[in-house]
Amino acid sequence: MVVMNKIMWFACVLVSVAYLALSFIVVGGEQWLAIGITIIGS
Repeated sequence: MVVMNKIMWFACVLVSVAYLALSFIVVGGEQWLAIGITIIGS
């Protein structure tokens, strides 16, 4: 059960990183906007 929990946390982190990267691509150079989108999205 502990291993499954860690895998789920790892998956959550990967999804958050992917969302942040996608936000950077969409908004371009506006770093604060991409971070704001990520915070609101999560």
